[in-house]
Amino acid sequence: MDENEKRLRDHYKHMCNTGFDPLICVHLEYWPVVDYKKIGETLIPIFNQEDVKHYRHMYYHIDQVITEDRYVEVMQKTGSEFTEDSEVDKLEVQNVWVPSQDANKEHAGIFWLKPTSKCRTLGDLYKTYEAKIKILFGSFK
Repeated sequence: MDENEKRLRDHYKHMCNTGFDPLICVHLEYWPVVDYKKIGETLIPIFNQEDVKHYRHMYYHIDQVITEDRYVEVMQKTGSEFTEDSEVDKLEVQNVWVPSQDANKEHAGIFWLKPTSKCRTLGDLYKTYEAKIKILFGSFK
């Protein structure tokens, strides 16, 4: 086991031992289409990336339990780093996948959340912290 893997495993254990559960969440960003350009028979949309107030956003979580091994795998494959005092580990998704569902941009992160007594599933955990997740995604740039 190399030093980086040991650090990731220690971080995972520390977060879980202090009452946090990891949840992978995704934020898709869609830019407004302002025109189309025809290339041969294909129409290519032209996006206005500057028109921030007309962006559309989609947020969701991955309904999969993140084990220690899965956490290490995801962090290593994306080349991501964690910050000791952070509530979210930003995943560098551009290193491993392209935006899904025709989104112009995609962000993903492992959010460390404390389940409440009402949280029986990962969906419940997401619903409980949905507003906070959206705010934290706003800091990803």
